[in-house]
Amino acid sequence: MTSGLASELRGEAQLVSPFGSWEMLGPWTQGFSVAPGASAVLCDSPYTHVPVTARHAQWWALVKVMYYGRVQATPEAIPGVVIGPVN
Repeated sequence: MTSGLASELRGEAQLVSPFGSWEMLGPWTQGFSVAPGASAVLCDSPYTHVPVTARHAQWWALVKVMYYGRVQATPEAIPGVVIGPVN
């Protein structure tokens, strides 16, 4: 994220995805602050935790960024795929 403000930008980023994918993705919510005119990476180490019992699935995720009463989201969905156990 890059701030074009003359003051510090503070807000929160939230991961949005369909029910059923929630236990596999994170972190769900993360606060942030960006110095005036600076850039920052909001989440450089997202995690996925796929249970060993997971079946084949596809899902999507968006990142919603909220700051000073405004909301922005990623322009496109981020795809996710789980290849389930092979018997």
